Amino acid sequence: GDELYFIGQHLEQYNHASRYAGDYYRRAVELDPQDYRNNVALGTLAFNSADWALAEQCARAALQRAHRLNKNPRDGEASM
Repeated sequence: GDELYFIGQHLEQYNHASRYAGDYYRRAVELDPQDYRNNVALGTLAFNSADWALAEQCARAALQRAHRLNKNPRDGEASM
C-alpha cells in the first residue's frame, strides 16, 4: 500500500502524461479496502471529478479505519 500511495502522489505532483494516479490508489484499496491514505487520495480524485458515489465510498472506508481505535482522530481529512 505504501509504495502504491507514493507512486500515486508522484504522478499527481508531476501530472504524468501516460499514467493515472487513481490506478495506483485503486490497486492499493483492492489489497486493503480500508487503507486510509489511499482511500482519501482516491476519494479526493473522485470528488474532484464529480464521481460522488466513489468519493463517498472512499470517505466512508477511510473513516471506518480512522475510527476503529480512535473516535477522535488527529484530523478530519477523510471527512472531505
